Amino acid sequence: MDIATNAVLAAALLDISTTVKPLGVPLETPLQSSNVMYFHTGPDSIGSDSLAWVVIYKEAGRGVYRFNHDWGILAVMQTPDAMTGLQDPLELDRLVGEVRYTEAQCLAKFKETLRALGHTNLTSLEELPTVKGPVKYEVDGRIVPRYQFGWSDPKGRLPDWMKVVRGEVNAEKLRVEYFSLGMDFKRKPWPLTFGQTNPPTPPKPPLKVVRTELEVKDVSREYAMALIRHILPAIEEFGRKFGPPLDKPVHETDIVMGESSVRMMRGRVCASVRLKSGFQVNYGFGRVMAVFMPDAYSAKEGEVRDATQYYGPIRLTREKAVEQVRRLVLDKLALPEKPLYLDSSPTFLYAPESGATNGFSRYVFYWQKPETEQERNERIDRRMLLDITVWAEVDAGSGVIDWLSFMHPSLERPDPKIDVPMNPSSSRRN
Repeated sequence: MDIATNAVLAAALLDISTTVKPLGVPLETPLQSSNVMYFHTGPDSIGSDSLAWVVIYKEAGRGVYRFNHDWGILAVMQTPDAMTGLQDPLELDRLVGEVRYTEAQCLAKFKETLRALGHTNLTSLEELPTVKGPVKYEVDGRIVPRYQFGWSDPKGRLPDWMKVVRGEVNAEKLRVEYFSLGMDFKRKPWPLTFGQTNPPTPPKPPLKVVRTELEVKDVSREYAMALIRHILPAIEEFGRKFGPPLDKPVHETDIVMGESSVRMMRGRVCASVRLKSGFQVNYGFGRVMAVFMPDAYSAKEGEVRDATQYYGPIRLTREKAVEQVRRLVLDKLALPEKPLYLDSSPTFLYAPESGATNGFSRYVFYWQKPETEQERNERIDRRMLLDITVWAEVDAGSGVIDWLSFMHPSLERPDPKIDVPMNPSSSRRN
């Protein structure tokens, strides 16, 4: 029997409209199908006779929201102001603000919000969560006022890194910007037969607006396009050193403009360039800052609901993964060892189980300024960011480097000189 997608979408929007009220989400209710950018429905993850759905919703002037229904509940909610799942580091500047509420107040707000959604069994939250944030820029001291909470499975069924509950609270507005709830919160699921079958002549689905042009903020479009053309040789040179599949000539026609952008960040011009090869290259502060595949775990961590997609054979040891990145950075990219702390051991964020030949197959690690336990405790007390220099993700099966970024101020270079008006208003006058 076909899933009645039209009936499910109508019910989903009604369900979300009811849910966003206790969340304090600034959306006009009831939600309108004309604002739906993406909708998908299918079998729930707990059984083929249960229903799940995903709605990505955009309201003019309010940004893009994501709602996932699974296990009979709204399992994931993400606002446009959430730091969790933010794939473009350049967007972080938009979230800068002031911390007005404490960690304890934000944690209490998160639990209070879950109760307002009707969740009375909060045993998963009895243990102290891991806490990240607020994020502080080391260069100028600005702060992203977000607390991110995470709880591991209290029954020990999953590894600690696979959090069964996640939450993010805005410490400036005391508002929940993101949550992800595990299976222990499940309720009676929606049946696959919900609404029976689609009518013979269903209404047209809402149009999905697809961006085709380069996204430009803070600068003139003429300057943005001139910058893109100017940095192509730098991207191509980096690609030759990085290796396949980036070791090819890069032309303007190789860029997916609808998934690329140019904007200002901390007073410097930055570009995010998506190539048809699938890689994204971030350029800023006068250099290539990062390169990564869109399916890298580091790009999706925090929004990955089913980590089994990152499971597979493990052929690369931890030591070989580290040495592969070191050799690329030192030998091919010719970057300095000691200023980047590459003469020390990296910190692993994720890694396969020791001795495993199959399982979670991603090594995610970074190099940071070495610190004593006292220095670490002082940094945490002051809510200071780690002094991270190089971040990498390596596929433990194929050995492919899926993510590589360079974050140290010592690598910064002057912005390129381009003889095109940068200011949008200047461009219009000309």
